[in-house]
Amino acid sequence: MPARPRTPAALVWEGGGGRVRRFSYAELREAVNRCANALTELGVGKGDGVGLFMPMTPEIVIALLAVAKVGGIILPLFSGYGKEAIVGRLADADAKLLFCADGAYRRGEPADMKAVADAAAGDPQSAAHGRPAPHRPRHPPCARARPLVAGTGGPPERGLPRPTPRPKILMLIYTSGTTGKPKGAVHTHCGFPVKAAQDMAFGTDVHAGDVIYWMTDMGWMMGPWLVFGSLLLGATMVLYDGAPDFPGPDRLWALVEDHHINQLGVSPTLIRSCCSWGRRPCGPTT
Repeated sequence: MPARPRTPAALVWEGGGGRVRRFSYAELREAVNRCANALTELGVGKGDGVGLFMPMTPEIVIALLAVAKVGGIILPLFSGYGKEAIVGRLADADAKLLFCADGAYRRGEPADMKAVADAAAGDPQSAAHGRPAPHRPRHPPCARARPLVAGTGGPPERGLPRPTPRPKILMLIYTSGTTGKPKGAVHTHCGFPVKAAQDMAFGTDVHAGDVIYWMTDMGWMMGPWLVFGSLLLGATMVLYDGAPDFPGPDRLWALVEDHHINQLGVSPTLIRSCCSWGRRPCGPTT
């Protein structure tokens, strides 16, 4: 087992291929500030909807926090969505900008996300049901995640948060739609972060210095919950951009061991999948 780092990180990411990236709290703050500065230079501010169509990489956390920092409305989109699902949600939020990634790897195979994002952003229904605001592009432009996260907005110290009244909208996030039409839930700048931290502290016993991983996508509620809750409590969040059983059924347990995860969040669906792996001890992934 790798030695536990002396200084707890804010974020630890592992890709499907085994690459690992770590961000300290200071590094994450700097990256968020640079992205927030770049958003400000693009004219994104209070009340502007911003879609996030990206895999579970550090950039999606940076973008999410940067949108909150400038007072915008976060619109997380499941990374597996097709064009129509994205179009409807962009229209609901009157999105001004769409973060996207060129692609992602799914079980070792590349998946094109940029083409889906371009098609969605170019649909007439993407911008306020075809009624663009004055001086606003008819369709929300796509911003590739990495260049915008790197930021062109000057020194990171300039990225001060915009004062925002607590009941203002922070995020519009949707249910999965398994029991009917997907429902968009509105969350506020004060309510969601504080409730996430409360749930995490009292429901999963997370404290400063702990490491928590919840197997989810940022398009579902547990993704933003993981980000806000862990950071407010001084814990470390783990992101994994890959399948729990690829390249082998021990992938999830290897993550727990390698990153010293104290709290692991899984869904009933994942547990049912685990049952198909059998009772025998899992072998190594390498």
